[in-house]
Amino acid sequence: MFKIVGEWWNDKNIELVDIDGVVYALNNWNGETYNNCWICTGDNLMDASDDEYIIKPIYKEVDEDEFEIIDYIVID
Repeated sequence: MFKIVGEWWNDKNIELVDIDGVVYALNNWNGETYNNCWICTGDNLMDASDDEYIIKPIYKEVDEDEFEIIDYIVID
C-alpha cells in the first residue's frame, strides 16, 4: 500500500510517497515510470539517498477510460 505524504522540500513538483513504510521521491516521469527516484530520510525527509530507483504506478480502471493509482512497484 502507498500513501502520499507531501512534496520534496526544494521542488514542489516532486511528490513524496510512502510505499510499504519507506518514503520515496517520485522524480522524472517518462509516461510509464518515474526514473531517478530516491529514498527520503532525515529530519522532515530532507535528505536523499545516494541510490536511485525506478518506480512504476499500478492502475485500476474505475470507469471507461478513467484510471486511478492503486499502488506502486519499486524497481531496483
